Amino acid sequence: MNRRTFIGLAGASTAAVATAGCLSGTLGSTGSEPEEMSVDDVENLNVETTDRNTIEVQGVGAIGTEPNKAELSAAVEASDRENASNVVQELATGSEQLTGALEEYGIPADSITTEWYSLGENSRKNRFEGEHRFRIEVQDPDSVGEVIDLMADSGADEIRRVNFTITDDKRSTLYDQAVERAVEDAREEAQLYATAADVSLGDPVSIETSQRNVSPHRAFELTAASGDAGAPTTELETGQVTVTATATIEYEFTAGEEE
Repeated sequence: MNRRTFIGLAGASTAAVATAGCLSGTLGSTGSEPEEMSVDDVENLNVETTDRNTIEVQGVGAIGTEPNKAELSAAVEASDRENASNVVQELATGSEQLTGALEEYGIPADSITTEWYSLGENSRKNRFEGEHRFRIEVQDPDSVGEVIDLMADSGADEIRRVNFTITDDKRSTLYDQAVERAVEDAREEAQLYATAADVSLGDPVSIETSQRNVSPHRAFELTAASGDAGAPTTELETGQVTVTATATIEYEFTAGEEE
């Protein structure tokens, strides 16, 4: 875990940093224990500039969870030695077959979007080539194996970038929890340094939080091939998704150990 720690010189003039998303208002500047703060409190912290001794630390919070959404990328490919219009027609036919099968399976049309479309001449192979790539969102991660098999049998020539992730609502909730852990981690780190330096830790004078960072679980990449009758269904391990937040907090300190 990477942390940054800075101790200000005595009498140095420092100013609080107001960050996006924090509690409006001014924290008290007296007392040996910092006021308890919720996640909302972290988001708008304002303190007047004064002469003070400060210590700055960075805490990290991470929350692991099961994915509740999957994102896939699948492509229809075509080539022709005569002319480009044949490639366009073949791509249109294959794309209609693929998207129709997905919608019939139960995936909404607005969850199937064009990610990439290309058409050009390959002079080395002396032919015209084209690709229509789709981005597909699947709301049930457990059904991804079935969706892959369906696409392989419905015109997809390539399936790649199978990511297991989370919805925006779940991401927001877990980020709040990650911020709470990051603030707690920073407080513990500050206390460790304050004790080692024989000073008394005071109130926080500024808090800065990072943007949320979500690490999806990437399953695999493959080239699709039509399955034989009786072939086993594709099965994938969904893994875990991690939501991470960092909090950089500046604390006041005074000489003498905290009681």
